[in-house]
This record gives sequence, structure tokens and C-alpha cells, in this order.
Amino acid sequence: MIDGGGAASAYGSTGSISALNNNYLETSEAYFGRVAFDWDNKYMLGASLRTDGSSKLNKDNRYSWFPSVSAGWDIAQEAFMQDQKLFQFFKIRSSYGLSGNIRAVNNFTTQHLMQATSNLSDPALRYRDVIGNPNIRWEETKQFDAGIDVGMFRNRLTLTVDYYNKSTSGLISTRFVPWEFGAQTMPYNVGDIRNKGFDVELAVSSNPNAAISWRVETNLNLNRNKILSLSDSVLSYGTFIFGGPQSQARVGQAVGSVQVYNSLGVDPQTGDMIYEDRNKDGKWDAKDYIYVPIALPKFTGGTTLSAGYKGISVEALFSYVVGNKIYDYYEQSLRNYDLDWFGAMPNKFDVVNDRWRKPNDKTSVPRAITGVHGAGKSVDWNYRPSTQFIYDASYLRLRNLTIAYMLPKRLLDKATISRCKVYAAAQNLFTITNYIGFDPESANNSGILSSNLPNPRSMVLGVDLSF
Repeated sequence: MIDGGGAASAYGSTGSISALNNNYLETSEAYFGRVAFDWDNKYMLGASLRTDGSSKLNKDNRYSWFPSVSAGWDIAQEAFMQDQKLFQFFKIRSSYGLSGNIRAVNNFTTQHLMQATSNLSDPALRYRDVIGNPNIRWEETKQFDAGIDVGMFRNRLTLTVDYYNKSTSGLISTRFVPWEFGAQTMPYNVGDIRNKGFDVELAVSSNPNAAISWRVETNLNLNRNKILSLSDSVLSYGTFIFGGPQSQARVGQAVGSVQVYNSLGVDPQTGDMIYEDRNKDGKWDAKDYIYVPIALPKFTGGTTLSAGYKGISVEALFSYVVGNKIYDYYEQSLRNYDLDWFGAMPNKFDVVNDRWRKPNDKTSVPRAITGVHGAGKSVDWNYRPSTQFIYDASYLRLRNLTIAYMLPKRLLDKATISRCKVYAAAQNLFTITNYIGFDPESANNSGILSSNLPNPRSMVLGVDLSF
């Protein structure tokens, strides 16, 4: 704490001092160059070079270079492909480049800012909750892409397959600092991360002259994420939830792991939970935690089905997620059988109907009990953060359904209407999932569900008129 004394008093109250310090100027500078080569629409090469600078960074880290190269080959344009009719286009392509990001950096990230406060009723200055980091630098991403584009059967079938390998170094985030600094966090280039995988898009459609037209479009993403390095071996990730699991980022694992006990099921004799004592010391504490990746699914995708016949059209969009896991903190909190402030017990999911009731019962749901219980002799033993609350949240959802009818023009001419479409649309009509909660999409980015508000189901009737 710095006592401002008489000098600080001259500026008035602490609120007045902060109001005098709210002007800033940000300057960005960029240079860009690009060359391209195209030979007979068959062979394509490209290269670019860019440099960016920002006044938000200190002088030594202000500028960075971002080169890229690309190449493509349209095989369908080759002479040996001219006599065939199967492929309308057949192109392979690849690229490699660097890109930068400093969106997470604000104008004063590199500065140690002071904040107006008071000390013994006198105006004073103190460090803010976030201290500056003069060594913050550009977050840089190196990405390699390779892909293929195919069109067949007069383009009634199109296929695009992309492979990507993206490594980001100097990932910009925040890290906690000791309280001796007088602050809580500081911005930092916390580590390196890699994402690699495939994107696939496939579309098949009917003959353009068919009486009943139809089209099927589907896409799939398969992504594998891995943390390559961190400023610390483990960093907090996501939002802190009191009494729930701690979401962590850990080297060698995917983003979004939870730190929990390993549940070994329910003891059929006592009805209490059994947790793995990993270090065999007869106690269950932080030394027995395991890290379980949950936030990222194995693959995701969507499919659109559309059809039309004489002015009637139907379109349905399905989305799906496979291998998604959720830590259900909402369910964990419901395993507490204590009464609330109103003397009532909160409602539970119906899985509690399968709870342990008598010796030799075999179930995954522990007994209903309050007070001290279990091997750990604690009031929360049966609902400690553990793998028992990690659920498979894979699902298939009918995201949108639209049915429309375009009135014939002969009926509209008499009313001087050029176009009239009547339609009904619905969202989130149904979801197929084994997840016990209301909505497998309710979890936040860290994979932890702390409230259970499902996506709403909605329906709309409408008329679209043009005159």
C-alpha cells in the first residue's frame, strides 16, 4: 500500500482519481505480401508473408512474422481425364502457415497498474488484482492442411475431406500468483497445445429433372487435442465450483480434465461408496485424485435431409455427438439428503429409486443417509467428487424441422401476390441419449454441468409474402 498523502488529496475522492485515468490509444501496424501461380488451371502455387505489430506489447515482443505456402493440383483438368465422365472435378491441395493472436491481450496487459483506494481514511494507491507481464508475446499457431475435393455423377455427389494438424505455442491465458504480489493473477504465455483431425463433408442429391427432388448433406469432425507443455505441470481450467470437481489442464492430456476420486462402486454390505485409496495410506485425500479428460468428444457431426414435390418441401437437420462425457455436479448436489432452508428435501432424479436399501443389494446408487458415514467418516462421503458422476453424454438430436408449401402462382395472380409460402418449423423436437439429465448439451466448455437448464423446444407457424 502506498500512502498518497497530501498529493493524492489534491485529486479528491478515490472515485475521482480513477475517472481521471480512462484514456488510451492503441496502434496496430501490418504489412502483407502475396504471390500466386496458376498454370493452365491445373497446377496452383501460392505464398504469402505478413508481419504484424501492436502497441499492446512491449518493444521487444511487438512484431511477429507469419509466412504461409499452398499448392493445389486439379487432376480433372489433365489430358488423361478428358475422356471419362465419372469425375467433374478432382482436386488435391495442401498448405502450411503461421498465424498469430493477441485478442486476449488488453491495452495494459504489460503494465503494472495502480488502483485508487484509501488507507486510514486517506486516499492511497494499491496494485490491481491483475498485475502486468512485460514479457507477454504473440500466441503463434503453425498449421498444416491437406485435402481433397471430388465431384461425381454430374456433381450429384460431392465429397470434401480435410486433414489438419495445428500446434499453438505461447497460448495466452492467466496464471495465479502468490498473494505477496498484492494481486491474484497475471497474463502469461502458459503453454503449447495441439489439435489434429479430419473434417469430412458429403452431399448426394437427386437428378435435377426428377419429379421428387431430394438432397442429403452430412459432415463429420474428428479432433484429437493434446496439451504439449505448460508453465506449470497442472493449471486450473474453467470455472471454480465449490464442492465440485476441479477442472484442470494437464500436460499429456486433452483440455478439460477433472480431478476426482476413482469410484469403485457401492459396497453391497453397507450401501456406502468405495473409493480407490491410491497410495494405500488408509486415508482419502488429494493424493488419491485421478485426472479424467471429459470436455472433448470423439467426434461430432450433422446431417441435413431435404425433399420437395410440387411446392411442398421438407427439411430436417440432425446433429450428433459421440464419446462426449459430462461431469454432472447437479446430480452430485442432489445426492445430499439434508433438508434445505425451508425444511424440505429437494427433488431428485429417478435414479434414486435404484438406491441401496438392504445388505447384498447390488446397485450403483448409494444409500440415502445424512450425517457422518462411510469409510472416510464424513458427511459428504457418498457424494464426494468422483467418477460416479461422469456420464456418457453422446446424443442424436433433431435440431430443426421445417415443412413448407409454396402456393401455386395461378392462385396468387388474382390477389396481386407474387409469392406466398406457408410454413411450420420446430426446434429440438427430440433427443436420443442415455444421459440421465435433462440435456446433454447443458455442460459448459470444461465439461462440467452445474445447472440443468435444457435447450427449449419451440414451434413456429408463419407465412412469407412477397408483392
